[in-house]
Amino acid sequence: MKASKGSYKKLVLLVFIFLPACYPTFGQEKMNISAGAGLPELINIGARYQLNQSQLGISIGAFEESIAVTGDFYQHMFGSSKYSERRPFYARFGLTYLRDDGERFLDQYLIMALRVGRDFNVSENFGFQLDLGGFFEILHDETKKVDYPYGRGIDLDIFIPAFGLTMFYRL
Repeated sequence: MKASKGSYKKLVLLVFIFLPACYPTFGQEKMNISAGAGLPELINIGARYQLNQSQLGISIGAFEESIAVTGDFYQHMFGSSKYSERRPFYARFGLTYLRDDGERFLDQYLIMALRVGRDFNVSENFGFQLDLGGFFEILHDETKKVDYPYGRGIDLDIFIPAFGLTMFYRL
């Protein structure tokens, strides 16, 4: 499905304007910084803002000729932790802009990811997260750089496994 470059920006903007309005937020607010690896966000660094049992986050990642910018919403729901008031089990919804600048093609994707995961708190400020789920393509734009008779061959319009391993530090 071909889409204009402006369509990506409008969709991401609309989601991040209206999604937080759907969830009531109260309580103590905290900032978290993170570093991790996963699909589709690649090897990444990021920041998250915590509102009670919810978090809004953004990260930027890279691997070889690919870059990814991801916005996530986390809703922590179950369990308890010795080191944190934040519940350790969560659902995660994310949108990723992925740009793969290969030798023959420039591919740009808007990807939606849905996951479930768990925090593993090591101390009051430090911990790890592990999550699993899936992702699929919302929009895709492919530009050929050289005359090549075949398409790229990477089709993300099916549900593909997603995973992430992240370490975080609460400021």
